[in-house]
Amino acid sequence: MTTLIQLFDKHTANAKSGQKLVAEIMEAAKVKTTEDADKIYADYKARVSEKVTDKLEAASVIALFNARRHRWMEAQGIKAKAHTGGKAGKTKAGKATKVTKKAARAARVAPAKDQATPMPLHDVGTILTAIRLVLNGMSKADAKAVATRIQNEMTTILATK
Repeated sequence: MTTLIQLFDKHTANAKSGQKLVAEIMEAAKVKTTEDADKIYADYKARVSEKVTDKLEAASVIALFNARRHRWMEAQGIKAKAHTGGKAGKTKAGKATKVTKKAARAARVAPAKDQATPMPLHDVGTILTAIRLVLNGMSKADAKAVATRIQNEMTTILATK
């Protein structure tokens, strides 16, 4: 761990040309998985936060390290975690997501324009089959993100009924 701390400090001091240093840090830590890389990132962030007093400079150095870490991970064939979005899209149990004014207006206007009959039941089966085919080609994290998005959309639709 002391060698990692020394490398962390070296990267902080040489943030302008640190891609090789990030590679050294990752190799010294024997990073093989995304979780390992995330742990190193957390350790680096803690070290920089305690060492650098200027918050903007610390944030800048941490952002540089993170970008270089992702570049190194990509070069090594380590897949980064999927982005799941911010708080706005997440729901609490049984509560609808917050809908933007623009989306709410579109939802109110759309039924007025198009008074089409509801989709027949056999088309719902077709939709589910299409969703299943799309999800089969994705990673587990991406599939979970899509499933959450579909669930949020359904919750929003049911809340407007």
